[in-house]
Amino acid sequence: GIVCAWAIYTTMASVGAKCFPGKNPRLQADLDDLVTKIDAYVLRNARSMSPALIADFKRRQGHVDTPPSELCQGDAVTMYQAFERADWPKLRQELDKGLARDGEPTWGTCL
Repeated sequence: GIVCAWAIYTTMASVGAKCFPGKNPRLQADLDDLVTKIDAYVLRNARSMSPALIADFKRRQGHVDTPPSELCQGDAVTMYQAFERADWPKLRQELDKGLARDGEPTWGTCL
């Protein structure tokens, strides 16, 4: 689902920026771009969404305000390292396909 992808990509962008600053600028740019696209999709399609609610979601689900001392360990770092090895053209194509169809964003199946 779009909301699940939003939470994951936002978290991965947060991990990259806070835990690996400057290490993989291409990956960071891709993550930031995907998050921006999902933000716009959610704002356009979710009946109850506003910029303030998007910011709140990103704090709660995307860990944008989580301090590095908490964020830069365990599962989040392991997942980020997997993203470094991911097939980005395929991931981008799948997400772009999902974002091409307007509709109420849902969590759907995650991972």
